[in-house]
Amino acid sequence: MNTIGYFEIQSSDPNRDSKFYQSVFDMHVMYHEKGFIQLTTPGCNDILVFEEKKDQPIGQTGGIAHFGFRLKNPNDIDGIIKNVIIAGGTIISSVGNGPNMFYGFRTNGVFTSDAEAAAAGLSKMQANGSLLAFKGGDVRFIDINGDKLIDNNDQQIIGDPNPEFYGSDKYKKENDGSYRAFEKHHYRINYRFTDNVIRVLRVRHTGREPKEY
Repeated sequence: MNTIGYFEIQSSDPNRDSKFYQSVFDMHVMYHEKGFIQLTTPGCNDILVFEEKKDQPIGQTGGIAHFGFRLKNPNDIDGIIKNVIIAGGTIISSVGNGPNMFYGFRTNGVFTSDAEAAAAGLSKMQANGSLLAFKGGDVRFIDINGDKLIDNNDQQIIGDPNPEFYGSDKYKKENDGSYRAFEKHHYRINYRFTDNVIRVLRVRHTGREPKEY
């Protein structure tokens, strides 16, 4: 079964919604800035994002800005792409990036004054089609395409939930590929991964003579 990796939901009050999901579903905050909160579920990489959208209607998407998903079988990707297009969705992809990448806006602090915001010249589109200029206290979003308008064209990959796998452990006899190792701060860590478990087998200083096992 394919599973949802993350949802981004438009919210008029992200703080209120965040408190509800923390209380009822035991989720916890992994990132929080003004008008933008990311929650994660216990024991996994599932992400729920609330982004403040007071001046925009929910529309046909039901308030869902975008979402990501995991595939049980990576070979099913072509079928998933067809299903998304048939359902009216848009595929966002780029060469060299893995599945389930987190997609959103990057920020560069907060405008400290109206004058600073005016100098940047950034605006956002309101529901009625008019432009609303940013002001002091607003989050400074990065304008990717340089058009001075912060919209979906400025979204980009902001994170990677995929686990990092290192090379095969050359000191493991009869290694089926699940035994791996890496070195960090003069230590060599040997571990084994299965479908749902990663088990650290041993940690040895690189100054010691390596041993097969």
